[in-house]
Amino acid sequence: MSSEALRLADELPSIDNLKRIAASDSPTAIQNGLVNAIKWIQSLERELKFERAASFRDQIASLEAERDQLRAELETERMRLAACGVIATSNTPESAVANRVMLPEFWSASAQDVASAVDREMALRAEVERLREFFDADMAVAKIYDEVSPGLTSPKGAEWSDRVEAAIARRCAAVIAIEAAKEAK
Repeated sequence: MSSEALRLADELPSIDNLKRIAASDSPTAIQNGLVNAIKWIQSLERELKFERAASFRDQIASLEAERDQLRAELETERMRLAACGVIATSNTPESAVANRVMLPEFWSASAQDVASAVDREMALRAEVERLREFFDADMAVAKIYDEVSPGLTSPKGAEWSDRVEAAIARRCAAVIAIEAAKEAK
């Protein structure tokens, strides 16, 4: 209770004083006593309202601070979610590096998981491309074989067989050269 409320409590008319005023036959004394009691009650009410309002203001300020903190946390989580989306759009090593540049508070375990998945996807895509070259080479050899295989049974078959072997050897040499160049990088 504030000092004003304590002061008002000290000014409370005593019960004995109120009984004495009520026992007197003077209407003016009774009226004055009632007026003073009413004034005292009104003063006390004003003081209590002020204290209650101050308490409510403190509670409101505390709740507003908590609300502002939660809004900031929500915005950080929104940015973390957006970061996952940006990282997921990476489809080259260069874009993967560029899309991972962000403020540290926006990097999360989920962003790391997405980045790892993107890295695995790019590695698998590179492996598919590497294997596709071998597949293309094998398909070229198969095509050559299909073209020359009917002639292998003819009198010129040995000549065609030599040509097929030479084409296969050239193709194998090209594939080996491609692999060596990749490993050198």
